[in-house]
This record gives sequence, structure tokens and C-alpha cells, in this order.
Amino acid sequence: MINTMQLQAVLRRAAVQATLAPSLYNTQPWRILLSHDRMRLSADPDRQLPIHDPSGRQLLISCGCALLNARASIAADGVDVEVRRFPDGVLDGQPLAVLTPVGAEAGSADGAELARLAKVTGERHTNRLHFDPGGPDERVMGALRKTAAHAGAGLVPLDGPEQRHLIGSLHRDAGMIVHSDAGYVAEHRAWARPAGIGVAAGASGIQLDEAWDVIDSAPRLMVLTTARDTPQAWLSAGEALERLLLYITAEGYVAGLSSQVTQVPVIRARMRSVLAMDDFPQLLLQIGSAPVGVPTRRRRLVDVMSEVGSSEYGGDSGGIG
Repeated sequence: MINTMQLQAVLRRAAVQATLAPSLYNTQPWRILLSHDRMRLSADPDRQLPIHDPSGRQLLISCGCALLNARASIAADGVDVEVRRFPDGVLDGQPLAVLTPVGAEAGSADGAELARLAKVTGERHTNRLHFDPGGPDERVMGALRKTAAHAGAGLVPLDGPEQRHLIGSLHRDAGMIVHSDAGYVAEHRAWARPAGIGVAAGASGIQLDEAWDVIDSAPRLMVLTTARDTPQAWLSAGEALERLLLYITAEGYVAGLSSQVTQVPVIRARMRSVLAMDDFPQLLLQIGSAPVGVPTRRRRLVDVMSEVGSSEYGGDSGGIG
């Protein structure tokens, strides 16, 4: 039996771990509301980038990463949890997910794996430096593909020089579009914060586009995909992404994340076509080893997390068994 005080501690730890998730340009676009027996994760509309991310796709991917961190934290505390995604539908202002602990963890394989990944949540960071030679072996890569599939996503490897050339060409085309669009430029300038909260610093400082030589230095390039291109799929893509990133960290590697080729709609569509993908590309991952970079700052907990009484959730309970 876990009492209310213990349950609140479990939920607070989960909320803090959720805020360590990666996000588009380090916007950290989530809000977390706690009651005594559950956690509600919502999007923060003030953190959405309307030019870079008009559909909110990348915002939802970011929030999905935060959701996975919360799930992993709760699993590490030995508690099972019910997750309701979009419980009130895909509507502005409504929660993306509600997490309700329902009892002692029954020892499922997935719960054990999430608990293992929770140990490296604080170590995970997004690499923005040149990668070292050498990278994950086929055992790790195979495990990553299985992890993505288990989470309802796909990983398309870009191992050949022809594929890298295609991605590089698309990346440069996307960069030209971004640089020539006054809206992109203005939004970037409004959010740019060197090594802080906002657009994160690259290897050579704040850049409007992502440096291809840094991306291309990665021993492994992979595209995260989903079978559908809906808000539900975007949230799930974020959960899959963070699970992959934590696994990569647990194996002693780092990952870089590139959104440029997927944030420009015409380039994203072309990418899907030239790579003959049935699924929808969501993000380009780079995997390998690299020097430890400067960590990005986090928003204050008081700005992203709040607590309320149980009445707002429609009920009360003294604890779970």
C-alpha cells in the first residue's frame, strides 16, 4: 500500500524528471499540473514557435519526450501507472496526457526497462559538437530499431553515401528557405539564447540553420518515422524518441537531433519521396560518441509545474495498493 504522501512524492519526482526532456530549440513547451493522485501534462502555447512549427508537430514531439520521462520515473519508484493520452480529445487547452498511478509495479518487462532508463535521465544531453570516429555496433542499432518499433515508431538508417548525399542536399535546400524567410529569421532572433533557454547554441554559437558538417560527422544517421501524421502520432513519436535517447545514453553514446529537414514542409515531403518512405519522417538523429557539451538551462519549476486540490480532477482517494 502506498499512501497519499508517498504518492505525492512519486508524482513530484516524475514531474521534475519530465522537465529534463529535450525540446525543439530548448523551448521546453510543457506545463504540469499535480493533484494528490495524478499528473496532468499539457502544452504551453506561449512556447510554440508559430513560424518554425505552425502545426505544433514538434511541440507535441517535445511533450511526448517529457511524458516518457515521467513514466520512467514512476516505474523507477516501483509504481504502475495508467496513461490516458488526449483524454478530452485533441483540443486547445486540454491535457495531452493524464498519468494516474494505480498500484505497485507488477514487474513487467517494460516497467523494468523504463526503470533502467530512468537512471540516465539526468545524464542525457543533446550533442551539438562534432562526433568522434566509430559508433554503435549492430547489437545497439538492432536494439534501437526494436525499441522504436515497440514504441510504435520506425527508424530508417542512412548508412550509405548516396543516402547521406541526399539528406545533405535536402538539408542545404531547407537552410536556403529558412535564411530567405523573414519570419524564420525574426523568430530565431526572438528566441536565440546562447547556451540558455531558447534556441540552443551550436558548435560555433547561435546559428539559424544547423551545420551539416556536424551532422555528417556522426557515425550513424537515422530518421525517426511514424505510420501516421496526426497529433496522436506526434506525441507517440516523442515518447519513442526519448526512449531511444535514454537507451543511447545508457549504452555510453550521445545523440544529436536535427529538425531542419523536417520542419520545412516542402523539404519534409521531398525527403519522404526521395527516400521512398511509406511512413512520415519526424526527426533526423545522429548517434555516436562526442566530447561532453555545455548543458542547456532549464526553466524554473515554478514556471512549469503547479499543484491543485483533488476536486479539480473529480474525486478523491486515500492511496493505492
